[in-house]
Parts: sequence; C-alpha cells; structure tokens
Amino acid sequence: MQSSENSLRTHVWHLLLLAATVLCIAACSGSGAESSGGAGGRGACSGLNARLHGVWTRIEGTTAQLPERFRLTALDDVSGTYEQQDLGALRYALGDDCASILLIDGAGHLYRTWHFTLEGEEMHVLGPWSRTSRYSRDLPAPTVSISAERPEVWANGAENVEVILEALSPDGRPLPSALVWLAAVGGQATIDPPGAIWTDDRGRARFLVTTTMLGDFVIEGALRADPWISARATLHGVRRRMVVLVQGIRTSIDPRSSDRPFPTIRSKLVEEEFWRPVRGVPETPAQYDNGVDDDGDGAVDDGAPLVADFSYVGGDVDVAAARWRPRKYECPDTSRSHRSAVDLLEDMLEQIASGIPNTSLSVVGHSQGGLIALQILEGVLPPDSMPYADRLHSVVTLDGALGGTPTIETWITGTFTCWGDPAAGDMVRLWRSATDHDRQGSTAISMAGISNDELVSRAIAENVQVLTVGNELDCVFVPGECNLPLLRNNESTQYVDAAVEMKVRLDAGCIGGPSCIGRRHSAVLEDTGVMTRMAEFLGDPFCRD
Repeated sequence: MQSSENSLRTHVWHLLLLAATVLCIAACSGSGAESSGGAGGRGACSGLNARLHGVWTRIEGTTAQLPERFRLTALDDVSGTYEQQDLGALRYALGDDCASILLIDGAGHLYRTWHFTLEGEEMHVLGPWSRTSRYSRDLPAPTVSISAERPEVWANGAENVEVILEALSPDGRPLPSALVWLAAVGGQATIDPPGAIWTDDRGRARFLVTTTMLGDFVIEGALRADPWISARATLHGVRRRMVVLVQGIRTSIDPRSSDRPFPTIRSKLVEEEFWRPVRGVPETPAQYDNGVDDDGDGAVDDGAPLVADFSYVGGDVDVAAARWRPRKYECPDTSRSHRSAVDLLEDMLEQIASGIPNTSLSVVGHSQGGLIALQILEGVLPPDSMPYADRLHSVVTLDGALGGTPTIETWITGTFTCWGDPAAGDMVRLWRSATDHDRQGSTAISMAGISNDELVSRAIAENVQVLTVGNELDCVFVPGECNLPLLRNNESTQYVDAAVEMKVRLDAGCIGGPSCIGRRHSAVLEDTGVMTRMAEFLGDPFCRD
C-alpha cells in the first residue's frame, strides 16, 4: 500500500512537472509578453527575443526534481550546492531576464529544456509552485556550427550542396542524438530533409541544400530543444558554364557508349573545373552522363565533365538531373542541311536555357561543326533574339569551314565518304556567297543574311565572345600541303576578321600526302597550345555575378 502511494505521488509529481514545463515554455514563447506581469515581477520572459548571450551558469540548489536517469543529486537546497554525475543539467541565460535548464544524460544525449525567469541573482521556476534558487555565471555554452563541402551552389534547382550541422556539449564533446534543424532564411533555398533530424554519434547531422537564387543566401541551424542555440552560414548561388561540343562530318554518337567525342577537350575542361559538382568520390567515366546516382552519394553524375554533345538528330533535357541527352546519330546524318542542323542546335540551347536555369553556355565546334556553331550567333541579335541569348557566353570554332568549301573539294569528299547532300550543296553555296575569297570566312553570307564578319561584330556588341582557330597546314583547306595539286587554297575560310583569331601550324607528325588529310584536320583537337588558349578564352567555369 505504501509502495502504491509512493508510486502515485511520483506520477502526480511528474504530471505537475510536465504541466509546469508546458506553462513555462508557453509563457517564454509568448509574442509581445510583458516582463512585469505577475506578483513580484515574475511574469513571462520578455528577453527571449534576444540572441543567446553565450553566458552559462551552474545551478546552485536545484528546485526541480530531475529524472533519475540523469543521476543528478541535490545535496542541500539550503546551502545551494549539488553533486553532478555524468553530464547532468546545465543552466544558461537567454537575454537579461530569462533562463533555461538544458538536460543532458550520461551518454551525452540532449533531452529537453525548462525555462525560468531571472531576477538579479535569483532563478524562479515558472509554474503554479514557483521556487527560487541562486545561480552564478561560470560555465561554457554548448554550441552548434555549420559547415559546407563548398560555399558555392550551382543555382540550377537540381544540384545541391551538403551542409553539416555539428552540435557540441558544453565541455566540447560531440552531442549525439540531439534533434536539430536547418532552414533557409527568407525561403531562398530548399532543405532536405525539411524537418528536424537526429545528430549521429559524432554530433553531426547532414542536410542537402538546393537553390535557384543567384547571389548570397543565409541558412540557419539550431537545436530543436532550444532554438537559441543556433548558428548561421552564408552560401552563394552561382551560374556554372556548360560547354556544348559540335562535331563535323563523318562522325557519330551513341549515348549508350562510354566513348565520347573530343576526349582531349573534355580532359582539359575537367582540368579547368568544368565538371558537375563532386560529392565525396566522383563517379567513374563509365558512369558519367547516365542520369543515375551510381555511387549512391545523392549526386547524379558527380564529377562528370559539364559538357553537352550536339546530335544531328536532336535530343532533350532531363530537367530532374540537369543534363542534356543527345539522340544517337550515324555518319549519314551529318549530311542534313545546314539550316536544319542550326535549328537543332538552337533548339538544344533553348532547352538547356529553360530546363537548367542559371547555366551559362559556350559552344565549341570543329570543321562543319564550327560553321554550325558560328551561325547560332543569329539568335543573339536583337530585335528577334532567342531565349538562349543572355546565356550564350562564347563560341569557339576549330578548323571550321566558316565560309564553305570550293566545288571540287566538296565533290571529292561527298563522293568518297558517307557525307553528301544537302549539306555538301550548302557548303558550296556558302563558298560562292563570299565577296572576297582571300577573306573567305569573313565575307561569306551567314544565315542571318549578313556577312559572317558583321554577324560576329554584332554578336560581340551583345557581349558574346568569338574565337576562330585554324591550322595553316590543314590539307582540307590547304591541299597543297599534302601534295594535292590543282586544288584551291581555302585557308581563310577558317577565320573571321572581327573574331579573335589563332593560327597554328600542326603537321600531326605527317610529312605530306593524302594520308595526312584526316590527321592534320583533327590535329587541332589534340594540340596542347590550342587547348590552353581555348580554356583561357572560355574563362571561369563559375559565373558569380
């Protein structure tokens, strides 16, 4: 019977304590509450709106019976001393007239807090049986801190950055099993998970932060049990540069294959940090560009070159994975009309601009691909500029047939390869449109109805930069360098006067003859000097403005 009565008293005591806690928290959280309410000035805590002062105090004479699991023993309420075993309970100030007790068990796990009002050196328990005890300010505070694997976030709404919130106990040890949350101030980012989560054995909780906002934004984290134990960090939403590669004639793409065109260019771009943000260990090249999180780290295709391959039959954007998916094409597909190919490239740029926000674009084309790349400049000219106009940063052409090719050379190529009309006919018509064959690439008439030189000049006025690179020993344009007589020197088709020009002499280790044609025409895709100049021209892969 006695045992039952003791048990009943214990339950009643716990219920009263719980009621007091609820009333206390409600009182301390009230909006616009006055600190002078109630007899003796022991009303609601007006100081709770203040930030944590970082001052902590030892309880000298606890007035609340703490759960036995904390093994905290009050030796003498009168003398105001206590013996603390394990971690026990710590009390800290919240502003000038409010306080809390932070309960931490023997394993270092955060349990809960109780709030109190303060008057001078006295602490008053809020509730129907208010008690008073003395306190002093001599203990360090528990802390939370925020760190990010990188402060810059690609603000495309698909990529994210991992943020770690770490909680430490007052003595600097990790605080495991603490309930913590992370939020974006002003709602400028999305946090996953969106609610509170528990810290691990090292006192850490991991969140993924995604944004579509450019510029600085603030994230804030705190202990769920006491939001005044908090920290803030500033992240920066940036644009990243995506490089679009356009191949020329006699090429193909199979998205199912791990082989990708322009391998040397890709390696250089990765070296210059043109890659998808990495989390932990990047995926392998065999796993790139498949739209799958192969290594299970929460980042799709992380480490893959931030490169999109043009296809002569089109493709589409995977918005969720923020990637371009080209369709498979074969060698004969490179014969389609130039107008059709340019329309497909413009559609590709429009899809990327709308589906992958805050992405800047550079286009690099080789041979016929350089010609197609140059013609997309028509889309940046007002008043009929296209949606990708403000995203296009630069165009680079490598041994591009910018002014077309003469009839005989075109006929030979079309007769003995898989490439031909209508593209072959377009190439001849473009060559014939030039008013000065010694300035072939500059004076040929673009699809915009103006010369290539004027097209480039007007694009530069719209802040798009253009680089034209040519090989003076390329036998496709300078047949004499490969001992092919009677064929015209068409070297100037590779350059446009208004563009930045780079001329190189690459023999590809070949002394001459028909076998050198293909090797010298592709030498520009592998030359270290060309790769370095191209990377310099493309600039910073992070667009921070």
